[in-house]
Amino acid sequence: MRVGHRPFREAAAAMLAVSLVAGLLGCATSTPTSSTAPSSSTGNPFRIGRPLVIPHGGGDGLFPEDTLYAYEHSIALGGDVIDADVQVTADGVPIAFHDATFVTTQLVSQPEFVASDGTRRITSDYLAFSHSKNIAVLTWTVDDPADMTKLIKLGVDGIYTRRPDVMVKLLKDMGMM
Repeated sequence: MRVGHRPFREAAAAMLAVSLVAGLLGCATSTPTSSTAPSSSTGNPFRIGRPLVIPHGGGDGLFPEDTLYAYEHSIALGGDVIDADVQVTADGVPIAFHDATFVTTQLVSQPEFVASDGTRRITSDYLAFSHSKNIAVLTWTVDDPADMTKLIKLGVDGIYTRRPDVMVKLLKDMGMM
C-alpha cells in the first residue's frame, strides 16, 4: 500500500499506539534486571512497589522533547516508562507531539502534585483510597528533589519528571533501585 492511503495511516497510528502501550506494560512487568522495574504483585502494571520514573516527553529537561533521542537516553538513565504524546495529523499521519488542547483517555489517576492555588493534591488519604481500589497514582510534573522525596515517601506509584536523572539518583540513594 502507498503511504498516502488512509487505511494504512490509520492502521499505522493504531499499531504505534499498541506498540507504545505494549512497551510500557513490558517495562513495568518485566523480570528485574539492573535497568528494568520489578514486576507488580498487585495485578496493576503501574504499581510495582516503588515509584516509576516517567521522563516527561522523554526527559525534556535534558533532551529535545518527544524525540527518539530523548526516549533512548531517558531509558538509558533508568527511566521506566516512555511518555510519548502521539497524535494523528489531519491527513492521518501519527506524530510525537505535545499539545495542551489534545484530549486523551487516562488509565490511571494522574493528578498534579500541587494545584495552581497551592493545595496539595497528593496526600496520604488520597493514596490510601486509590490503592484500596488498586488504582496507580502517577503525578506530574515534578522536578524538585525535595518534592520528589516527599512523594516517594508518601508512596506514589510514579512521577512524571523532566529530570529523570535526579529521580533515579534519589531512588538509588533511598535503596529503591
